[in-house]
Amino acid sequence: MMLTLLFALCCSGWSHVAAAGRNSQQQLLNVELSEDASSYTIWLGGKLIAASSDTFVKQGGKKYSTKDGSLKFVSKNTSHGSDGLGEYTLVKIAYLLANSKPFIASIRTYTPGARMGNQILGPQQSSTVVFAQEFPDGLDDVTGQDGDPNTVSSAFPALRPRGTDGADASGWMAFDGWDCDGKNGGCMNQPVAKGHHVAYGPWNNGTSQLPTGVEAAGPMAVFHSDFTATLVVSAMSSFMVASQEFASTAAPTPPNCNESSFLTNVLLGSGLIPPVVEVNSAAECCARCTQNEACACWTWKTPDEKDGPRQCMLKSAANCGSGTAYPHDARVSGACRGSHQPGAMQYGLLGSVTSVPKGFKLETVLHATPTGPVSAVRSWGSLLVTLHGKNVTRSNGDFLNTHLGYDTDNGAYYYYKTEPNKTYEETLIDVKHHADALGIPFRHVQIDSWWYIKGADNGVKTWVPMPGIFPHGIEYMHKETGWPITAHNRMWSGDTTYAQANGGQYPFHISDNMSVPLSQDFWNALLINGTKWGLQMYEQDWLYSEFVGVGGALLQSATLATQWMTQMATGVRNAGITMQLCMAWPRMLLQSLEMGDVVTQARASPDYKPGNDQWRVGDASLFIDALGLRPTKDSFRSTAPEAFPRLQAAVSSLSAGPVFASDEIGHENVPLIMRACMLDGVLLLPSNSAVPTDKCIATKAGVLNTVHGVPTAGEIWRAEAFIGDTMYPQVIVADAPAYNLTRSDILGNALLGMLKKCSCESLECIG
Repeated sequence: MMLTLLFALCCSGWSHVAAAGRNSQQQLLNVELSEDASSYTIWLGGKLIAASSDTFVKQGGKKYSTKDGSLKFVSKNTSHGSDGLGEYTLVKIAYLLANSKPFIASIRTYTPGARMGNQILGPQQSSTVVFAQEFPDGLDDVTGQDGDPNTVSSAFPALRPRGTDGADASGWMAFDGWDCDGKNGGCMNQPVAKGHHVAYGPWNNGTSQLPTGVEAAGPMAVFHSDFTATLVVSAMSSFMVASQEFASTAAPTPPNCNESSFLTNVLLGSGLIPPVVEVNSAAECCARCTQNEACACWTWKTPDEKDGPRQCMLKSAANCGSGTAYPHDARVSGACRGSHQPGAMQYGLLGSVTSVPKGFKLETVLHATPTGPVSAVRSWGSLLVTLHGKNVTRSNGDFLNTHLGYDTDNGAYYYYKTEPNKTYEETLIDVKHHADALGIPFRHVQIDSWWYIKGADNGVKTWVPMPGIFPHGIEYMHKETGWPITAHNRMWSGDTTYAQANGGQYPFHISDNMSVPLSQDFWNALLINGTKWGLQMYEQDWLYSEFVGVGGALLQSATLATQWMTQMATGVRNAGITMQLCMAWPRMLLQSLEMGDVVTQARASPDYKPGNDQWRVGDASLFIDALGLRPTKDSFRSTAPEAFPRLQAAVSSLSAGPVFASDEIGHENVPLIMRACMLDGVLLLPSNSAVPTDKCIATKAGVLNTVHGVPTAGEIWRAEAFIGDTMYPQVIVADAPAYNLTRSDILGNALLGMLKKCSCESLECIG
């Protein structure tokens, strides 16, 4: 079932939700680094959520690791500084490979409430930590295992999940990208995302699967089930070659108790293996654990502990997932078995890259807020958008995002199909005239892959109309309809007429019947010429196919993929138009941060077809919207054969992205289409995209805390529209029982608290 509700919040005068405060004595995000820098732990809201795996670099077929000392530790230095994010403490750790090549790992911990100029990024209590990898002299022959792009050839950080089930459970959600079904090299077709780009699960010692490899590399949010804290982890730079690998190998049992691995001020685990005895040192307690086959971790009470000093407490693997911080040196803890170790999420260099230049750098950001996952992801996005200087005004004001359009993409009636005995030119002009007669104000049109000339392996040979598509020229259709055009493109064929190797004017890299442009002049000429026939948005589709194709050229270079994306964007900017990314993996959406303001849309769904479930865009919309882009659901048809036209229309509008109808002439539901816009075609959109509630996310992850009510199957999404000083929550419910909808679902816990403070208890349903 589907239910759409619109409510007005009668308390006015504020433009955002203030984050709930936390105990000022407890750090929201804390990274604890051992004295010799060989290990670290991550604490979120006072709870241990990750322990480190080894830092490593691969070169020449060998893995240089801190685990076996082959990555030689040289020095650790601490300093202080400031940058665009604010003041920070920097810990820089220097290593050497066997060939004396330097590798630098560093951690920047920012003062909580990171700032960019006068702007606070996210809730004032937010915390940000940046892990960085640097190659001062560059590095050759740096590929991972057999050059596999689903591996990484360096790692820092490398995080092993820590946590327990029950009331203290944590969950994760991750933007996983488009599965490509193994049809192109390097694809994994991972089951965790199940085709809808976002994956979920519990975060604990038993976590055995996380999005991994070349098609993942997206932001991941780890959240406490009581919504008191969330950590978002993602690449912060070098997006096209920054990657992640979830390595599920367990750590071996250590031969002895190494004090460098001990955790101070920590109570590790819960429950006890009897008997509890008194010993004289932490090392002695650790030794008792190694001698007990049932023991996986231990805690020793120091002589300063008033309650049971010197007690050695042993715990089983099932009870070793939790950790509690202590304010004084009263506890020492550690692990003594590898069998309970979860896999490690390793962040580093894409495993297919063959070499990196001097000064090459990778950065991974950890951004925490004292909120649930929705606010945290938005805060993370605000941080990255501001850091990279992206102006979101253009996305919000793009004509194609704010006015009703007509679509001919897959699933549309006129996809590779025209009116009987008519050309596409005649058909689209007829659509325009018929819509005008009905009072449907279509203001622009999308033309899909049916319009241009294709070559080898169905790639683009020449980006001009095929004969007979537009007999009078595409510009004639543009002038007759008055419609600005969104024009589709896909990967370039190996026989493209633009390439010098094929008699063309521009340099291309050609391999495996595909090619990639190498010249800025090409993009400038292609797109500026397009504006002569009405091009207003360039839709680059099949992005991942190009990325993993062309003989692996884009996968193997540390810079070529970035060049490809930025040259494309520069051409769009020089033409004075905008751009949509389609079939984009998370790394490409992150790369849009470095492409200026020209990328204004990104597809949040697979292709629409009447009756399919690609309307489930709320999860992906959370990440896309956070990056300053408008998510697009693709089109919808307002009558049969679409079984749920009202659901399709509501999702399209509440996505806050472009809205396209795609009906056959004479088969439109005019009142339904017109619910999306005013008489002049201006769309009625919320201020942000409709995204799952925190409760919905926790339910999908399987960790909903019972204090938040009954787990809710299906979809409950919320958006907000601001009109003046009044905020209007908008909620869409689909495939979920309506009786599970609560006031906190509608307003959110923070908003509900604000509502009560304003003495405004009533909610009025107005739609």
